[in-house]
Amino acid sequence: MKIATPAIGLVIKTLVMAAAISSALALDIKTGPYASNLTPTRDHSLGLKQVLFIRTQFPDLPTSKRQADCQTVMEQVRQRYVRFSYGRTDMNVTVTAVTYMMPHPSTYYATQRNLEVCLTALMNDAVAAASADYPVDQTGGSYDFVGDYFPPIVGQVGSESWASFGTKWFWINQGGTDQGLNPRIIGHEMGHAYGSHHASLWQTSDGDPVSATGKLVEYGDTYDQMAAAGGSTQPYIDFNPWVKWHFGWIDDAQVAIVTAPGTYQFRIFRFDSATATGLLAIKIPRGDGSNYWIGIRRNWVTKPLEMTGAYIIWGYDVLAHNSALIDCNTPGSNISDSALQVGQTLNDAPHGITITPLAIGGNDPNQYMDVQVTTLFTQVTVQTNPAGLTFTVDGSTYAAAQTFSWDSGSSHTIATISPQSGGTGVRYVWKNWSGGGAISHSVAPTTNKTYTANFGTQYYLTMSHNTGSTVTPASGWKASGATISISATPSSLYHFTNWLGTGSGSYTGTNNRASITMGGPITETATFTHN
Repeated sequence: MKIATPAIGLVIKTLVMAAAISSALALDIKTGPYASNLTPTRDHSLGLKQVLFIRTQFPDLPTSKRQADCQTVMEQVRQRYVRFSYGRTDMNVTVTAVTYMMPHPSTYYATQRNLEVCLTALMNDAVAAASADYPVDQTGGSYDFVGDYFPPIVGQVGSESWASFGTKWFWINQGGTDQGLNPRIIGHEMGHAYGSHHASLWQTSDGDPVSATGKLVEYGDTYDQMAAAGGSTQPYIDFNPWVKWHFGWIDDAQVAIVTAPGTYQFRIFRFDSATATGLLAIKIPRGDGSNYWIGIRRNWVTKPLEMTGAYIIWGYDVLAHNSALIDCNTPGSNISDSALQVGQTLNDAPHGITITPLAIGGNDPNQYMDVQVTTLFTQVTVQTNPAGLTFTVDGSTYAAAQTFSWDSGSSHTIATISPQSGGTGVRYVWKNWSGGGAISHSVAPTTNKTYTANFGTQYYLTMSHNTGSTVTPASGWKASGATISISATPSSLYHFTNWLGTGSGSYTGTNNRASITMGGPITETATFTHN
């Protein structure tokens, strides 16, 4: 990403409240071959993807859709993704030549105990049937994405289509007037499979677009592919720049990130053109795990204010969250005027952030906007590794990562204690702070920082024996992974019999000298027998 450098100008005071974004998962399959992957890598969304579209039907519920019908719509989906990604992903789609008859009637699947079990059964049987003709199995086989296209059934699935987040798997329900063959529906579900949650709206009722009293309205950002109505008006819709960046469709160098207090100016170009180039987005961390993402959409000819304003959302550092559109003008009403116009300012006082579009220009497809961003605070995160250990910031104790908004250069004390218990036979010993310094020391960051207290793991070694011997070493704490030599020496009138060890890496056997590896708490007991 590009790191912002300050522009000359006054720091603008902020005026209004802000809010953290809640999140909602799409379909989170917990276990089994189709389990969700909440952290897909960019490889999952880049390059040519082999897609198998399996047509299925039930003994009591046939389908009327032909292979050609499916191929036509899947080609439309393919074209969209090529456009969305600037050609960085493509699809080679295979639609099965036959419609496979499932081994059970529709009622069998509809009456499974929950949705996850129902979808698993549907995909298991679809893959098993198609595997006779295509190189597919429960790993996906030769395919990057696999879809099951099935007639509508009542019960767990209802009329919905589904996808397992960040994986290969999606389910297209033939319910509705178009029987599921709509590029909006399939493109949406494949968006989940690629690794995107829903495009939502942050809706407020007090006139403040970023009010802490707002709520997340799922599917509410209808400019986006991942909204409820997204895609029905091609070529207007597109993924937002946060998701595009996570997918690897927007390069790091095409995103400006603000990392320090100051006033900055950027020129960004539209991100919703297949030929988009240059700087396409601005990212501003808010310090609570969310970030402002600023871009410009210029496809929405039916929305005049979207054609002239800045499109602003909240996104996250991790992808497994809904995005949230900020309605900058009439929050709580319609989003037709959500874009921030030239000369307007969005103010987020608790996070010390203001955003002001300065000018627009350029001709299609190279329209641009000049944007000024002011940040007052440094965003500082303090945490431990491993997570969950205690630390203090300015005397207050925490047991989970915390993010603070501090005046640039202000002094604060971070500290921890050592050792800390990890349960019976386990403790954690402080090693260092990621930024250096003593176990308790002062910091005065002038840029966004993360301070991590790093701990090493130790396990307790218990050494015991019966009468007539000595053993070494003595009982005590040992570093995780350490190799320890143990020995047993009999006294007169006794001889060594064996070691009995318990715990990961322990030793059991008849050698009086042996080595153990501390993979957890270990007890070694030496047995001696009277001559």
